[in-house]
Amino acid sequence: GRPEVKGSRGFPKPDKHPNEHHKLRGPAAKVEGPPPPEVKEQPLHPEGPVKTMSVVLPCANEHDFWWKTVLSIHEVTPADVLKEIIVIDDASTPPLAKSRTEGEITSHRTRILRHDKPQGLIRTKKQGGDEATGDVVVFLDCHVKPRAHWHEEIMSQISDNNKRLVVPVITALDVETWKESSALAAPGKKMCLTWNADFEWCNDYPGPYVPLMSGGLLGISKHWWQLTGGYDNGMLSWGGENLDQSMRAWLCGGEIVVAETSFVAHMWRDSAKPKTRLRYKIPTDHVRRNRLRAATAWLGPWAEKVRGFPEFEAFDPEKGTLSLGDMTEIDDFRSRLKCKGFESYLERFSDLYEGTGRLPTEIYNLREKRTGLCLQKEKKHDLALRTCSQGSELQRFHGANRNGEGKCCSGIALWDYRLCLEANYMNTPLHLGNCATHSRSTPQHLRIEGGQLHWSAGCIAPASAGLSAARAATFKHGGSCDARVSMAEKGFHVRTQSEPYMCLSGGQSELLFTKCDWTDPNQLFTPRNKPGGHEAGSGQQIALGNPDDHQCIDAAGGKAPLGYECYPPSAKNPNQYFIAQEGDPLIWERANGPSTCIDVASSAPQLASCAGTSTGAKRGQRWQRDAARGG
Repeated sequence: GRPEVKGSRGFPKPDKHPNEHHKLRGPAAKVEGPPPPEVKEQPLHPEGPVKTMSVVLPCANEHDFWWKTVLSIHEVTPADVLKEIIVIDDASTPPLAKSRTEGEITSHRTRILRHDKPQGLIRTKKQGGDEATGDVVVFLDCHVKPRAHWHEEIMSQISDNNKRLVVPVITALDVETWKESSALAAPGKKMCLTWNADFEWCNDYPGPYVPLMSGGLLGISKHWWQLTGGYDNGMLSWGGENLDQSMRAWLCGGEIVVAETSFVAHMWRDSAKPKTRLRYKIPTDHVRRNRLRAATAWLGPWAEKVRGFPEFEAFDPEKGTLSLGDMTEIDDFRSRLKCKGFESYLERFSDLYEGTGRLPTEIYNLREKRTGLCLQKEKKHDLALRTCSQGSELQRFHGANRNGEGKCCSGIALWDYRLCLEANYMNTPLHLGNCATHSRSTPQHLRIEGGQLHWSAGCIAPASAGLSAARAATFKHGGSCDARVSMAEKGFHVRTQSEPYMCLSGGQSELLFTKCDWTDPNQLFTPRNKPGGHEAGSGQQIALGNPDDHQCIDAAGGKAPLGYECYPPSAKNPNQYFIAQEGDPLIWERANGPSTCIDVASSAPQLASCAGTSTGAKRGQRWQRDAARGG
């Protein structure tokens, strides 16, 4: 376990029982689905060497692809191995069977089961697995094309161990040509669990073992399918079943491996290509419910961290409106199979979780000492220096990525996001990139040493340190702007209070902060009418430079301050009324919302040559791990 972090999504205290999750269930579920289809129970399939396979294809409105998929599987799978292809038609319109003759279907060892009402992916696959009669059940999507010999390693791996799940190497399928294409996507093999009960590709994880399946393509013995119950009957629609099934394997005596010689080309969804678009609905509540349900069932006290993510607030048993539903069946399977707690999974994959920083011993803010500001994630993968906040999830960092010795850490990650600090070239901005967890990525090779944030070829410093380049003006909320009003004889200037000193300039439609020059008329601003010129009170129109030029500061609805033609005072346009008082920020007097002032836009820290000890602080190259606390 890891110590709890107050005010954040911390890891659980280690004194709770691994399976103490009953408090998370709440009242009767308000996220509902149709009752699952009835399946005739089969006797337990014998354990031992496997010879035949059933291929299960869950299909929903896959009219363009389902038969091509059937033909592709039938063509490359030997007749003595392929016992059947089971197509589960999940209420497609029109029914899939109407597009082929009965003779075509049966001659390709295919049978079609149909739902009149949509059941969703999980229950469709569950029915297919229960109906299958082969020694091995292989689940494939309804838009795939296997290579020749794809079945061989799957069958041999499961013959060696009936409790072994096997996943193929997933490549890309061009549906226009129905050929495998290396240009569309990199091959996928393995996924890793994230702390919000989601998953990410981690193909660089070494060895044959798979921490988490992607879920769509896999082989499992019929014997192990029956013993483990296959999928959770309480899940709805789509999503989370791969987490549930992966945990059933690893915690209940099984394992998951990749078949390196088995290749299956898969159609990836692409919104720009109409043929690949999704043709069935995925209710968001169902996806979130399934993920949290799986985490609650298998992660024990670690599910507390999962539940702390905002996306699961609706399932809070105290305040939420949604429930995970009854979990008796999954409890029964766990008890019957004597499944271990989640700690055994973390121990089994300690090289993944502890060796790469996924279980950090501490988290911290990164504070630049000259400005006193902290590094913060902005939109997408951008970074900026902002007022430090221990409570902000956008400012929490920790060590991450394997180093050259196979241990943690060679980089720095943003807590819970699996994004790492990354730099590429000198004088370019520091940014975030997907963590290169298992490879010693040079762009992500950062370390704090001697008070400096080192990259392999330089040090990180605020982009403005020692520079006088123009910077955009922006709005900030709460009146905490560094730029302040400085009154002059015929107007006022707006100047930053910290180095390098910069002044607001209105020489063009875009307002900028540039190097201060008291003789520059573009840096002088003049009140255009008397205070109290409109109903709101003390706001005034502010002219850029010469009032006779009829250009005023305009808020543009809060998007960004700019220079715009002055409205007549009678228009009382709220975008052009500002409060200017000596020593205070220049405040936009907005009718509603928080106090908003004009300030210099933060720019991302960037890579620069490392300064010596005596000059590092002046150049903004003195960093410290601020407010470090348990991970």
